[in-house]
Amino acid sequence: MRVAILFIRFGPYHVTRLEAAGRQLAADGSELVGIEVAPTSHVYAWDAVVGGDHFRKVTLFKNAVHEDISRAEVRRAVKTALSQVSPDVVALPGWSCREALAALRWSLRRGCLTS
Repeated sequence: MRVAILFIRFGPYHVTRLEAAGRQLAADGSELVGIEVAPTSHVYAWDAVVGGDHFRKVTLFKNAVHEDISRAEVRRAVKTALSQVSPDVVALPGWSCREALAALRWSLRRGCLTS
């Protein structure tokens, strides 16, 4: 099973939990993919984090600030990333942000489980 978890931006808290979840899923023969929209944000001004030893890390916009990316760009990038990753389950970052709505739309069209 392949699980994708979507975040606006990875912070230390996210990476720690993704590493733990990735280890657990790998022990069961499954894979975890962490997808972040952008590595920087005006709202979440955390230091850059390193990670991805026990999960596959995907960054949609490597050189962008989250709030500077248009809704249409986010929608396209989320759709493309999820199509490439082809997850069985998608965990959403809430239910109202543009990233979550794009991932929910992708999941519903493919019959993919969401959380």
